[in-house]
Amino acid sequence: MAASPKRKSPTPASAAAQEKAKAQAEADAILNKLSDKELLFARIFSKTGVAYRAYMDANPNVTKTSAMSAVTKIRQRPHVVAALEFMQREPVISGVDDVHIATLQDRIQRRSEMALKNDSITALERVMIEGVTREGVIKELAKIAFAPTSDEHVRVADKRQALGTLAQIMGMVVEQRHVRVVRSVEDLSENELKAIVNGAQQKTINGNAVDIS
Repeated sequence: MAASPKRKSPTPASAAAQEKAKAQAEADAILNKLSDKELLFARIFSKTGVAYRAYMDANPNVTKTSAMSAVTKIRQRPHVVAALEFMQREPVISGVDDVHIATLQDRIQRRSEMALKNDSITALERVMIEGVTREGVIKELAKIAFAPTSDEHVRVADKRQALGTLAQIMGMVVEQRHVRVVRSVEDLSENELKAIVNGAQQKTINGNAVDIS
């Protein structure tokens, strides 16, 4: 009876290659669930250990206060938690290094610039075709006014100004004027009568509009 051939045990090199391939597959499965900004945040946080700073680096136009508030939420997302845990175990294969971080930052920046350019062209073309309408102005202001505070393209000051303008257009802000009705000369003081006589009074008295009827 012929003896069955012995199986060759894997060499150290092939075993290492298999382990690397397995780790890479796990990395792909975990990291591909993250957006570019989530991935950048996770890499920087894993490297520096400063969460709010990592969030600000991934979202350059966000203030420190907004970042400290937002970072609590992002660290509670299950896919981000899984990515951070994996990066602690496998920092090299996860791209937790300056080269991968800089490359990802550059990619996000280029995409952001392209998006802004496309949005501007689309808005300009729409105005040229449709003209400027009340509904169009309200729609564009609403985009700014109700943009999330984490939006890197909209500052808090822009949101506040857009909200004020939107409220005025929609009649939510009423200008108050104090009107005093004068029915006879007896309702006027001596100084007010003198002002009228001298021609200095022009339908206002002491800065208030006056209806003389």
